[in-house]
Amino acid sequence: MESATLEYKLKRDCHLRKVGGELDSKDYGIAMPANSPYRSIINTAILKLKENNKLNEIRDLWWNTKFGATPCPEEKDENDVEGDLEVENLLGAFLVLIGGLFICLFITAAEFMNEVRNIVVREQVSHKEVFIKELKASLNFFQLQKPVIRNPSRAPSVNSRSSSQKSHKSNRSNIQGQFVNNFLEFEKGQQ
Repeated sequence: MESATLEYKLKRDCHLRKVGGELDSKDYGIAMPANSPYRSIINTAILKLKENNKLNEIRDLWWNTKFGATPCPEEKDENDVEGDLEVENLLGAFLVLIGGLFICLFITAAEFMNEVRNIVVREQVSHKEVFIKELKASLNFFQLQKPVIRNPSRAPSVNSRSSSQKSHKSNRSNIQGQFVNNFLEFEKGQQ
């Protein structure tokens, strides 16, 4: 319902209530034919009435005093729950957010400690060393990759590295040769 009609009805029936504020405020206009000679005269008269506050006085006369307008008593309902955005109404949302934050912190700490334990078991280094290095890596926001923690006593020697690289290359060439042979046998079987 438009605001002007709503205010008029509210002054005549005290059982009606207006909930919330106005969504939009617009004035009324007077329709005239195109290029009417009276347009500028009427616009000037309306602007003068608005400037002198006469328009509000006329509205108040017709809305608030004439045709059965009655002053309604201002009642304040103590149990009024319109859903106003007050701290009491938003307390539940804040409690849920704070509870979720603590749950997330607990899960993150558990995952962090599990990762520390996995590195300790895999690399056989001390908990303290891994915890400190993981914490530094987690809090360094400019580091794009996490450094790998290796136990120096388990690091392969230079000789074992070169021999393992040679055996890896020979294994790869054997696998490729087997793949080619299997593919050729498959092609012969298809023909």
